[in-house]
Amino acid sequence: MPHPEPALEARELRKSFGKGSVIALDGVSVTVSAGEVVGLVGPDGAGKTTLVRLCAGLRLADGGALSVLGIDVGANPLRVQEQVGYMPQRLGLYEDLTVQENLDLYADLQAIPASRRKQRYTQLFEMTGLADFKTRLAGPLSGGMKQKLGLACALIKMPRLLLLDEPTVGVDRVSRRDLWAIVRDMVREHGIGVLLSTAYLVGVGLLISSLARTMQQALLGTFLFMMPASLLSELATPIDDMPSWIRHLTLLNPSRYALNIARDVFLRGATLPDTVGDLIPMTIIGVICLAAAGVMFRLRSQ
Repeated sequence: MPHPEPALEARELRKSFGKGSVIALDGVSVTVSAGEVVGLVGPDGAGKTTLVRLCAGLRLADGGALSVLGIDVGANPLRVQEQVGYMPQRLGLYEDLTVQENLDLYADLQAIPASRRKQRYTQLFEMTGLADFKTRLAGPLSGGMKQKLGLACALIKMPRLLLLDEPTVGVDRVSRRDLWAIVRDMVREHGIGVLLSTAYLVGVGLLISSLARTMQQALLGTFLFMMPASLLSELATPIDDMPSWIRHLTLLNPSRYALNIARDVFLRGATLPDTVGDLIPMTIIGVICLAAAGVMFRLRSQ
């Protein structure tokens, strides 16, 4: 049954290190609802790990308000640590213990009753595909298997909020896809909230709820842009038949150059040197558009 309050609500969080010389977070606000996956996407050093640790109750913010599962993190961080599932970037696995022994250790730390462990272990092994590896030492496991074990340890007690810090670092494509599938199924079946940080946008976009809405808006905007762009690219009307001011306007339309290149290559057998006249302006306009989009994104993120 969904809970009325957000699983996580942060408002104007600030955090700095080195007596304020390094600002990690400057007025960050984020909300995670039950059954929602919110992604922190950005390069290394952007403050993603700092934010996740604040939400896990492992660090305290310098300013702002942070509530996790209705708990004031600043007032009671230990209670937050007991309630959330947290998978750090550097896994806290004991490599000289077996897969089963690592799960036993985390079950002890989470005070899971012995009567509930067998059923929970079965669920976790089925979810992660680790059933055949339970007697193996954690150290020699592949990167993907270690990440799955780390996720299983974070889920040893079913949390209402799961915090994942760079869960796919050093993981191959297949294991990364498996991890996303596990998280997606957890959200669908149990309605938990998930906050995850990643530097890899590819493959995670459809998993992240808030990003998916932005992607839908972007696709709609692209469609609305493509309609007039196609009309100004000579696809429907020859440029020579257009009024002079429209002909000059088409010089700013990258679709015009892309159409010229495609026509020259496929219909006239043109080679790369023959297309340079269209390739250069198309590239320049594309770089300008990407730079402008990046500036707008940064301004909206502040």
